[in-house]
Amino acid sequence: RFKPEVRRLFARVSAKIFMGIDDPAEAEMLDRAMTDGWQAMLALRRRTRWGLGWRRAQRGIDTLWATLRPRMESRRGGSGTDLLSRLCQTRDEATWLDDDDTRMRLFIGMMFGAFDTTASGTASMAYMLARHPMWQERLRDEARALADAAPTPDALKTLERQEWVWKETLRLYPVAGLLSRVTLREMNLGGARIPAKTLVTGLTGAASRDPKWWTDPLRFDPERFSPERAEDKRHKATYLPFGAGAHSCVGAQLAGVEVKAFWFELLRRGRFRLAKDYEARHCY
Repeated sequence: RFKPEVRRLFARVSAKIFMGIDDPAEAEMLDRAMTDGWQAMLALRRRTRWGLGWRRAQRGIDTLWATLRPRMESRRGGSGTDLLSRLCQTRDEATWLDDDDTRMRLFIGMMFGAFDTTASGTASMAYMLARHPMWQERLRDEARALADAAPTPDALKTLERQEWVWKETLRLYPVAGLLSRVTLREMNLGGARIPAKTLVTGLTGAASRDPKWWTDPLRFDPERFSPERAEDKRHKATYLPFGAGAHSCVGAQLAGVEVKAFWFELLRRGRFRLAKDYEARHCY
């Protein structure tokens, strides 16, 4: 089963680069805690006594806090290069980070988006490549063209076709298919009056399949992102897989590098196919 395996891989990578943790057992424990923490967004009953999902989420977040919060003091004076160490070492440049509890909340928030969503997108891309072996071959040829080059960020930037497939995967199977915002002031949108302090949800996943802006939108066609066609540039709001503005995904660049490094290594080693062909049902 591809998805749980690639998720486990990204969890180990994230534990190392985000927290400086090399112990697989500890990384797995933190992975489970973050998985439980995700339940907070899905819980219908948000009361500790009655909601099973909410209780599980609270336990997960408590585990993260109890495991990572005590390490902050030792990381402050160290020379670690992981994200937690860097965050603890940052003082003068960011006065709003002087409170360690603020640092901890910020760090846990970043960790929630660090690997789980990347693993989901990668699993969707694997499905598309398995169903479209021609594109699997094209990406394999592109990776092999780099010969024995190390997958540095600069080298990975040259994998243009892989970028197209990644973007097309997120267009068809968005990791986040909507954006929620609250209006700061009263406004008019499309002839409708929206009062201030109103929760507004933009269906970005639906916009990515709008036939007004996309050619044959239900078809897998990575070349729609090529410079010659550039369908994602027809309107600035039709393709927003990582959000937009001040609240766009802080991990978008990291996700792109991780995904490219993964496929760069895997495609040079072998071919893969679906054990049995099927129509995937996209879910969150």
